[in-house]
Amino acid sequence: LSYVTGGRPVQLAKLAARDFRIDTCNTTTGLIRYSILLPYAKQRHVTTERLILAIPPEIGALVKHYIYKARLSPTDKMFDMGGSAPKFVSQSISQATLFFSPPDYQNAVVCGEAALPSITSTDLRHNVGHSLAMQGASAEEIAHILGHSSLVVAKHYILATPALALIRAKALGSNPVW
Repeated sequence: LSYVTGGRPVQLAKLAARDFRIDTCNTTTGLIRYSILLPYAKQRHVTTERLILAIPPEIGALVKHYIYKARLSPTDKMFDMGGSAPKFVSQSISQATLFFSPPDYQNAVVCGEAALPSITSTDLRHNVGHSLAMQGASAEEIAHILGHSSLVVAKHYILATPALALIRAKALGSNPVW
């Protein structure tokens, strides 16, 4: 969820099972559209509003299975993160990354010959922002999805896209400063 939504750990910690939704299901094709109601974070005013984000069907199916296996009622918290959501999410991301790593790397980590992968939720948020910019999303859309109160960071994602770098290079020519 952190990878596909760009949600902050505090937002993921506030998720309840009822925040996961099946928007539509086509019985003929078997296609299902899932979404998640992500609570806002870092807002100037307290709000109960939530951001509706579509999630890929593969992730939706995993979340649905997780809710079923954990026997969560609609009001139950989706994840028990203990005292520190950022620490919990970072450790979970590292463990998942290790799980999908080649077996020789996994063995090296177990033997202490290699470090556990270090990927944070902030890294995944940057990936979401950059991916949105690469797909042509506006600064307003990027800021809305990432929960930013201004467009400053969203504009940085857009300026970092290869297409704009090429335009700058053509306009400014070859310059070692750039």
